Amino acid sequence: MRAPPQPERVALHEDADVAMARKQAREMAADQGLPRLAAEALATAVSEIARNVIAHAGAGEMSFEPAFDGEHAGVTVIARDDGPGIEDVARAFRDGYSTANSLGMGLSSARRLVDDFAIVSAVGTGTTVTMTKWARPRRRRDAIPVEDRLILLIEDDRGDEELLRRALHKQRVAGRVDIARDGVDALDYLFARGAHAGRDPAALPHLILLDLKLPKLQGLEVLRALRTDARTRLVPIVVLSSSNDEHDRSAAYEGGANSYVNKPVDFVELLDVVQQLGSYWLTLNQPPGMR
Repeated sequence: MRAPPQPERVALHEDADVAMARKQAREMAADQGLPRLAAEALATAVSEIARNVIAHAGAGEMSFEPAFDGEHAGVTVIARDDGPGIEDVARAFRDGYSTANSLGMGLSSARRLVDDFAIVSAVGTGTTVTMTKWARPRRRRDAIPVEDRLILLIEDDRGDEELLRRALHKQRVAGRVDIARDGVDALDYLFARGAHAGRDPAALPHLILLDLKLPKLQGLEVLRALRTDARTRLVPIVVLSSSNDEHDRSAAYEGGANSYVNKPVDFVELLDVVQQLGSYWLTLNQPPGMR
């Protein structure tokens, strides 16, 4: 009988180790056949937990191992530290709660990014977080109906806008797609001011697709404005950019993006990306307020 494969381990001491943990999550997710967006969701959760370990405990370790439940392949990540522990775990799970400014998402958002999540912590003995992302998780029965879904697409390129509109419509991702063609217009739309003063500010989109290179106000500035305002800090934001630059990716995640996806050049690939975006963020993801 073959011995099970040994887990891959990453020691956590500094920011460079967070990048290494994120890279390990992506590589193992690819090996296990996870779709690209599922792999990005896992990598984002890994980043948040790894940063929390360094911020709160000073150091720790993450292990990565393949998972299989008899039907689906996946990746299990275990983060351990010997830090001060969490005195009030329930409070730590409140949306956006963070005492150390990691990505500003907190445990609650990391938990929503994966399929299975468990935490064991006690004051003075450290914390262990175990999370698993599956290649094909079960669909939630309480997912937002397609006709009720609202997406805000922030995109200045008319060609890209048209292709994304066609892909979203063809894949039946949302009942309505609103457009903002520059950063200022995007913030006016979301905060119901200027040309959008008559819009209901409580009617927030279920998902924002954000380009980085925008006129008037760059995408990263829009992202920071949304994440520093209580009204919009929890709205899922996916950066959809043609840039493959690591600096842009890092800046987007540090600014509070939930995911970073490269724009496919091929329309067939775009259809696949759009389908996965809708499947994860509008079907599998469980936003605050849902049980």
